[in-house]
Amino acid sequence: MTSRLSPEDAARHAAEQVVLRAPARARAAAKESSIHSSLLIHRLDIEAAYYLVSWREPSGRETVVAAIEADSGELLEVAVHPRPISARRMTPAEARNAVARKLPEVTIFGEPRLVWQPCRQTFDMLSPMFELGTERGQVFVTLDGTVHVKLDRAGKGG
Repeated sequence: MTSRLSPEDAARHAAEQVVLRAPARARAAAKESSIHSSLLIHRLDIEAAYYLVSWREPSGRETVVAAIEADSGELLEVAVHPRPISARRMTPAEARNAVARKLPEVTIFGEPRLVWQPCRQTFDMLSPMFELGTERGQVFVTLDGTVHVKLDRAGKGG
């Protein structure tokens, strides 16, 4: 059994993999930015996880985002924003508040965690969502704050 990379090791692997394997545009954008965060994302469709690693320019705007396999450090996917974007991501507390507003009658258990699976509610693995446990089962909050009580697995992203 392999061990999971730390967030720091995932960032290091991401930097190496983008230089070695990413398209020239991603390499150039990453070179002009610095790694800002490595967030662990749990897959729901298979027993796996990955890190979402983001690069930001000095102004704090996100330029590049990459998915790095959490055990091997392999580059799974990378995207370059045509123009740097505001990099503010929803927090676990904001996800919890979104569920409390949309479903005030449910009790939320435990801490929200970032997850992903191919489904119509998320675009791709670079767009994870929060999963929250309730007495009615799992509830999902996409990063735009939309609450879903089930995921439509019929299609891949978008």
